[in-house]
Parts: sequence; structure tokens; C-alpha cells
Amino acid sequence: MEGLSLSTNSKRILITGTRAPCALEIARHFHFAGHEIMSAESLKHPLCKYSRCIKHTFRVPPPRQDPQGYVGALIHLIKDNRIDLLIPTCEEIYTISKYADRLKASCEVFCDNFNTLLKLHDKWQFIKWARKLELQVPRTWKLESIADYYNLFQQGLPFDIILKPIFSRFASNIHHVYKDHPQLPKIEISKEFPWIAQQWLEGDAYCTYSVVKEGRMQAHAIYPVKICAGQGACIYFESSQQAQITAWVKSFVEKIKFTGQIAFDFMQDARGIFYPIECNPRATSGVHLFDKDQGLDRAFLQTCQAPLIPKTSTKKMVSLAMCFYGWSTLRTFKGMQTWGRSFFKAHDVLFDLHDLGPFLSQFVTFYNIWQMAKHNNQSLLAAATHDIEFNGEL
Repeated sequence: MEGLSLSTNSKRILITGTRAPCALEIARHFHFAGHEIMSAESLKHPLCKYSRCIKHTFRVPPPRQDPQGYVGALIHLIKDNRIDLLIPTCEEIYTISKYADRLKASCEVFCDNFNTLLKLHDKWQFIKWARKLELQVPRTWKLESIADYYNLFQQGLPFDIILKPIFSRFASNIHHVYKDHPQLPKIEISKEFPWIAQQWLEGDAYCTYSVVKEGRMQAHAIYPVKICAGQGACIYFESSQQAQITAWVKSFVEKIKFTGQIAFDFMQDARGIFYPIECNPRATSGVHLFDKDQGLDRAFLQTCQAPLIPKTSTKKMVSLAMCFYGWSTLRTFKGMQTWGRSFFKAHDVLFDLHDLGPFLSQFVTFYNIWQMAKHNNQSLLAAATHDIEFNGEL
């Protein structure tokens, strides 16, 4: 993965959220294209810290606990290092977009405005927005009390529902409630902590990842959900093409004139119709499906004549997570076959012969997150976003 020599067209890029493999992927693409990359992170040992693609990694305050300190540190870094473009990748994007005016005084910031991101991150507001745009969505209700929950079932629902907090990630804290047994799970529902109830859809799940500029789709990837870490985060990625999904995403981003990275989760019902169930207006693992020679940096910096699409033969995985979480698929012979085929045919997202640092040091990052999980009495997934996640705080 040798980078090209710096040219007059090269840019200085600052990437945040560099604990995440998707941030490392973006950094490698920009480095391969000849740009100079720097990283800003609140985690002590993020993955990108050990990448030769990164000129320097700066430790900054946690955006969730100290947003003012975080933004101030970014402004200082941007000015001192003459940064051209800031690319947020994880949930620190909400802090960055909230104070974007201060940041944009010194460089370009690749994300949409705070109000737009908040509406997309909010699972209820996203569905309302898509419905208002006359796009296909599943039946969804907002719950602000236990009474709302039981009133819903008094309507005589013809299908099961899924319950999830309006602000959540990694499909954590979700509950499948059967229409014939509407017993409330042990959860808190209130105006301060609202949930959504959404039509349960039986069928295949797909995820998307897109880079968009002013409503124009610049890059677009689709992959089926096959193997996950627990109930949520996908850890195996296989490029797919689904015209119905692409048309939905294209229509949505065009109608809201979106700019930034955006991802959607879709479910396919028994009739073959795809429904969007939630939106993540940030980088996700779909970025791993693009090859270095496709010029993904152009999707951020230029206007592409047609969206960049991954090759359908591309298969990637997070091998450590496949070993740690993938055992759950081994309970059946079919599950063993699926895991085996996936593990031995896919390329690890961290492994690169020209950039071995992140692959070899991933255990350092893992241990860093494990320490946070132990200190805060959290799961590993919760600890991974403890200092950057956004739950609607204004």
C-alpha cells in the first residue's frame, strides 16, 4: 500500500474517531492517493496511532465529556498543521457539527449541519422524515410512557414489534415483542428516555455506506448482514448490489441535499420489499469494500461523474471479532459452514503488508477499551464509544 508522492493537488487531512477500523480505511485511501493524514483521538491507543499512513496522532479531550475542550483542541490542531479537510468518522461528528462554524473558519469540514445529523440519528425523527418525503418505511411509533406501550397493543397489532431506544448503536438494547404476548420488557420509557416500537420484519438484513456531496451520491456500497458482534455490529462484509436499496438511498439523499458520509440499515420483507429501519449519518464498515485503486479520496474532494461502487467479489472481515464473537454461529452445522467459508475467503480489514502496525497493535487498542469497560462497568461495545457517543444532548 505504497502512497503516491505528494503533489500540488495533495491535501492535509485530519481524521477523527481513529479508534475505528473504518477511520483507518479512509486514512489508507487518502494516503495511497498522496495526501498527508493526521489523526485526533481521545482514546490513548487508537488503531490509527500505529499506522504508517498517519503523520501524527494527537490526543484530544473526550467530545462527550468535554465538548468545548475537544473543539478547542481541534481548532488548535487545524491552525497549527494547516489542515485542508476535517473528516469525522464516528459519533464525535455530532460535537463537530454542533460547533462547525468555529471549525469552518480554518478548514473544510466534511459533514452536514447539526440539525440534519440529529434528525437522522434520532430513530423516530428519521422515519418521520422519510415518510414525509413519501419514501417507503416500516410502521413505527414513538413511546414516551408505559401507557403509550400498552395503548399500542390495544389497537390489535397484526405483527410483532421491535423495541429500541431512540438513540442507540450496535443494535444494543433491542427487544423483540410478540403480538400475542405483549409483556413489557424491563426497560425505562419516559419523555426523557423515549423508545420506538417498529414493525418486526422477517427477512434478510442489509447495510449501506455512501459518500454524498450536496445530494449527489459519490460512492455507494451495500452488504448483507451475515455475521455480527452480538446482536448488532456486522463483522463480515461482502459486496452486494440491490437496485431497490440504491434507488431508495439515492432519492433520500437527493431530497434532503445531504453532504457527508451516511449509512442505512434495511430489512427485506416476505414480498421482497426493502424497508429502511434506521440511519447512521457517519462512516461505517461499508467503506472497507472499496479497493485502494478506485480513488475513494475523489468522492470526498471532487465531484464524481458516477458513484464509485465496490467490486461484487470483495469480501472483508474483522478477524479478531470473527474469532471473539463468531463462535455464536457455530452452534449448527450450517453455521459452521457459513463461518468457515467467510473466514477463509475474506481479507482482514486491518491486515496490510505495507502497513502492519494496526494489525499487530490491535490488541493494544483492544486492551485499552477493555480497561475502560472494566472501569465503567460496561460491555466492550459500550466502552468503545463511551467518550464519543451522542444521545441527543443539546
